Amino acid sequence: MKPKVYVMWFRNDLRLRDNLALALAAKLGPVIGLYCWEPRFDGETDFEFPAVGAFRRRFILESVADLRAELAAEGVPLYFREAEPADAIDELSEEYDIQAIYAQTEVGPDETAALGKVQQLEIPVRLSDGWTMVHPEDLPYPLKHLPILFTNFQKDIERKMVIRRLKPLPEFLPVPTLLDLGELPELPPERSPFPGGEKAGLARIQHYLWDSGRVLTYKATRNEMLDPESGTRFSAYLAHGCISPRQIFHEIQKIEPASESAYWVIYELLWRDFFHFNFRRYGRKMFKIGGIKGSTQFWNQDRELFEKWSTGTLEVPLVDAAMRELRATGYQSNRARQITASYWAKDLQQDWRIGAEWFQSMLVDYDPHSNWGNWQYVAGVGNDARSDRRFNLAIQAEKYDPNGEFVTQWLGKLDH
Repeated sequence: MKPKVYVMWFRNDLRLRDNLALALAAKLGPVIGLYCWEPRFDGETDFEFPAVGAFRRRFILESVADLRAELAAEGVPLYFREAEPADAIDELSEEYDIQAIYAQTEVGPDETAALGKVQQLEIPVRLSDGWTMVHPEDLPYPLKHLPILFTNFQKDIERKMVIRRLKPLPEFLPVPTLLDLGELPELPPERSPFPGGEKAGLARIQHYLWDSGRVLTYKATRNEMLDPESGTRFSAYLAHGCISPRQIFHEIQKIEPASESAYWVIYELLWRDFFHFNFRRYGRKMFKIGGIKGSTQFWNQDRELFEKWSTGTLEVPLVDAAMRELRATGYQSNRARQITASYWAKDLQQDWRIGAEWFQSMLVDYDPHSNWGNWQYVAGVGNDARSDRRFNLAIQAEKYDPNGEFVTQWLGKLDH
């Protein structure tokens, strides 16, 4: 007789703690875990960039390895398969009597397509929301009434902010490992500033909020481009679910006295929520050239300009430095992303989707909601009330790199 189990299908929730889907599955009986490196991960974007670049690939694989070790300590096997999730689950069903599949809700079109194939297996699928700080059911209105402007969303949420309690580490029942767990692929040599995994994510929260206390200066330093401690550096761990935004929120509530600077971390998490809910509301419009506004603006597609922009050889120092940082590390600060995106879309008048896909390929902390939402915002086809907003590079350099240290780090000392 096959052992009865519940499958926890991990996707962008690579953690044990505050994982609602995992907690629900563990309450019902023995759990086995599954992570799939899907064939699309090795494919290309529409503009022929690698769908998952080396920096993100390494981070994900490190996170899966960390998750496997943590689950193993609890007596739970984590199966890794380079396959379509439906095919991997079908394989598991040959050895296990799968009672149900538990997973986090994902709203991207590729994730939705993968879910549809899993649902055809005729095994019950139970989805739980775990991506956002504010649970979708706690919004003050249905998604169809979501404001177009973030400021209105922020005010609506803050009138009566409801953040649900954390889910503790589940208690697991023992389960036999009946199949080969699957060997994780070799890690790419490219290293981002972020080691992957839940342990590393929790350590980053501890360091930034408590050990260094830098959260108390976050409001003043969050737009700096050089110092790695000027920002939270939570983004990669949030993007892949190594930590949850609720963990950050509840930890910040412990800071006394109440800090205005610490509040700005919550402010940025609200932006993250806002872009996720926009993605839920607008779906494929997030990838359309006209954006959610349905803009009819014409955009150029100059391959030579793209090569110069993406390699940091435009001879525009601040933009070039930030693009070289991205190429070398898989990361840019939020301020650098706004500057480079604005220059591509507004100064060069190039198709903003090309830039969005390049960031998708390169960023270690890519998530579709924030990336495509921010690119639409900068391009003037999304949630910005002004479609003509653009950055003045001289002012940006004076404010955020006044001594030229960031440019010098990535371009060397320039002759003036």
